[in-house]
Amino acid sequence: MNLRAQTELISAFIAFSIVAGVLLRERKRRLHWLFAAFGGTVGLWFAALFLRNRFPSVAVFSHLASISLVVLPQFGVRSLRAFFSESSLKPSRLLAWATGLGIPLLVLSISPWHAHTAARAVLSIYVVGLLAALSWEFVAKARAANSRVERARAAYFAGVSLATTVVFFTDLLPFSGVDVGPVGTTLVLIVLFMLSQVMERSRLVDLYELTARLVVLSALAFVLAGVYYLLVDWARGQAPYVLNAIVASLVILIPLDPLRAKTETQVARFFFRERFDLETSITALRAKLAHVLELDELGRELIDGLAASRRITNASLYFVDPERKGLDLFVHLGAAPPERLEYAASRAMIERLNKEGSIVAEPLERDASDARARGEIRDAVEPMEVTTTLRRQHASVAIPVLDEQTQLTGVLFLGDDRIAEPFSFEEVQILRELGAQIAVVLENTRGHQRIKERDRLAAMGEMAAGLAHEIRNPLGSIKAAVQLMQPQASKGTAEDEYLQIIGEEVDRLDRVVRNFLDYARPGQGTLETVDPREAVERTLQIVKKDLPPSVEIQFIAEKEVPLVRIDPAQLRQVVMNLVRNAVEAMDGRGRVSVVVQKKASAPMAEIVVRDSGPGIDAKLVPKLFTPFVTTKAQGTGLGLAISQRLVAGAGGRIELRTQSGRGTTFVVALPAAEPPREGLRASLPPPRATH
Repeated sequence: MNLRAQTELISAFIAFSIVAGVLLRERKRRLHWLFAAFGGTVGLWFAALFLRNRFPSVAVFSHLASISLVVLPQFGVRSLRAFFSESSLKPSRLLAWATGLGIPLLVLSISPWHAHTAARAVLSIYVVGLLAALSWEFVAKARAANSRVERARAAYFAGVSLATTVVFFTDLLPFSGVDVGPVGTTLVLIVLFMLSQVMERSRLVDLYELTARLVVLSALAFVLAGVYYLLVDWARGQAPYVLNAIVASLVILIPLDPLRAKTETQVARFFFRERFDLETSITALRAKLAHVLELDELGRELIDGLAASRRITNASLYFVDPERKGLDLFVHLGAAPPERLEYAASRAMIERLNKEGSIVAEPLERDASDARARGEIRDAVEPMEVTTTLRRQHASVAIPVLDEQTQLTGVLFLGDDRIAEPFSFEEVQILRELGAQIAVVLENTRGHQRIKERDRLAAMGEMAAGLAHEIRNPLGSIKAAVQLMQPQASKGTAEDEYLQIIGEEVDRLDRVVRNFLDYARPGQGTLETVDPREAVERTLQIVKKDLPPSVEIQFIAEKEVPLVRIDPAQLRQVVMNLVRNAVEAMDGRGRVSVVVQKKASAPMAEIVVRDSGPGIDAKLVPKLFTPFVTTKAQGTGLGLAISQRLVAGAGGRIELRTQSGRGTTFVVALPAAEPPREGLRASLPPPRATH
């Protein structure tokens, strides 16, 4: 058996195996069936050529080769059009010409004249001519395309069609009497394999990626084949075969790695200039982020770096809120996205992010389209929900930001509105590395903030000790002098009024110093297992005595509220601060509602303090827990800061919800004590609702 016969037999098996791989796919579209017919005809063509050469006396094999050659371009033209999306191609005369020419040529292939050289030449011209006409159709489509995406896709398939034409022309030369070796057969299989892979990669960038890989592999394969031919086959008579094979292997292995790297580099420069630029930009951005220790700086560097890549027109970074009920917008580039994404509305996207690590819109849209085409509407719902969320963000890719426990802490959305399929699989991996870098920066900023807070508190503690000595002692002297002078002043006189003012201001300054000391050097307290219902109820009984009659206090406690671990005195101080702030916000007139309840989404107890006041200015909300920031004319700005520190010391947090004209709500969330002490709970009196 000569080399050509071996190649034809092997090629037939490979072609049939490629077709079998496509047919074994669970969900097949029209494209899969057309490609299976095309690949099966190619396999039949190779098998018929092998059998014709193996058994020249059997005429049926010769007829079979001619028939398969007539049928081959029919399926080839239709499958290549389907690859491009035949619905986007206008009806052309090409298919009509293919069918019209195929009928008489089919008659010729079963006639006694089919083996004549002229007949084979006509069949070869027919195959090559149809494929060349298809190439021209794609070129015309590229010229007439209105969008960059359609133009690039048409140009790509024009190149594929032209390559197919050249390959079949090379393979048909021996059929027409010109023997050029099995090169054409090998190229046909490469094209067939490439098309089988293209069906799984509808994204344009992935198609170019696949083509580049095949170019690299094909180039290396031909280089290696040439080396073996020169050193093994051609020099067989000049040295032992084994020695020639060893020498050839060494010649291949020694320069293999640098040769492959060089080939890949050159192909990458030709095919993937944009990816190279993106990788360079992202690498530079990650290097800058490695030195970022402030959240504001993270936002600036991220947006500047993404804009500098020139591959991203829209970007948005969201962080999960403390309650893990949604994601809040931190920073964005390009078109303004929603300020918040609720977990309920984004559930499908978040679940897929946790499962797959990243989301690309185009494959999901394709899956949804395929499911609808098959009538499987339920299978299309989830991909449609995810892509709808992405499109609302003006994005085509979503990258998760995960903490050290692989919990979702944020999402980075990226897109390019100039092209529908902006990122390849490899580019998405590069962007995932950026998401990991953002997670590291986020952790670094939190650590840096803790260090700053510790240093600041240490400095404040030292300063507080000085203040206590330098201010409180003179204040005590002033207070004592005022108390001595007041009995001597007549009631109602200006002197008496001034002395009262001095006394009040001395008390206020003393209170400021005490609060400052409490914030700078908070006591650790004694952690106890406390029923928050009982603690809050007793605190309100104390607070009510100092409130004006125009303020109504409403207390509601649920039955099933977990116990918490906190110093009772500190919890009482927090509740007093919040209730007094609420009363002052209402100008001493209105209702304050205090609710003790179990948190629905976590094992925590919540103390909700809600007032009916005018609300808080949105500009002040981010700074409200900062020391010395206050909305009251006579306030110190330390009450909320102290409350936050006390609650944080017990492992909890304070959250603020406010809306202009609709009051303000503070929520104190404290973790449940583990394990719960049922004996203590049983000994406490049942809570009640009071007004």
